[in-house]
Formats: sequence, C-alpha cells, structure tokens
Amino acid sequence: IGRIAPDGRLNGRVKYEVTENLFAQMNAQLTNEPGYSQGMFNLDYKGKDFRTQCQVGNNGFYGGNYIQSVTKNLSLGTEGFWLQQQRKSGVGFLARYDTKNMVATGQIASTGLVSLSYVQKVSNKGFPCY
Repeated sequence: IGRIAPDGRLNGRVKYEVTENLFAQMNAQLTNEPGYSQGMFNLDYKGKDFRTQCQVGNNGFYGGNYIQSVTKNLSLGTEGFWLQQQRKSGVGFLARYDTKNMVATGQIASTGLVSLSYVQKVSNKGFPCY
C-alpha cells in the first residue's frame, strides 16, 4: 500500500504474513527534505494469550514490546527502545482492560509520556469498537 502526496512525499507499507502467528511489516516515508525520510521494519508474533513485537528503524532505532493477558479482561505489557544516534533510551508500561462494551488503556513511560484512553460502545449499529 502506498501513496504520493502533492509535495512529492512517498508513504508506503508492505505487510507479509509469514505464518498464521508471525507477521513482517515494513513502513517507509521518503521525502526530498534531508533527514526526514524514515524507514521501519517490524516483526510481530501473536501467541494464544500474548503479543510481542521487535522493531528496527533507520538512524539506529531499536525497540520491542510485549503484552500478556493476565485475566479474561486485563492485559499488562512493557516496551523499550534505544535511539543509537541520539544515545537515548526509554521504557514504558501499559495496561488494557476490555469488555464487550468498553476498552480502557493506560500507559506511562520514562520519557514522561502518560496516556489514558477510554472507548465506550453506545449502540450495536455502525462499526465495531476495538
């Protein structure tokens, strides 16, 4: 999948299902502006009650995450990254609670990020809520 913006920027994504549980994905943004082109390769594995992902990007970006179902409705996870060129790293922790009618998530990271979200299903019409 890809598209070219009027300013000449090219965005593209390739996703390949290696096995039923293993997925490879490559994202790229190419631009004429020096330093703004980006590339990222992800390898995702989906187990019965967990998911994990490894990431490698341009400019020495390395990352990974893992989320585990703890109960029927609660999942807990962690993530980490290393930016080699900038010599920065970070770790984060997240929680997800979901039922048939709602999803609530929370995330906190050593980078200062704090994120909370809540989605409530209001009717059976329209698109399903994930």
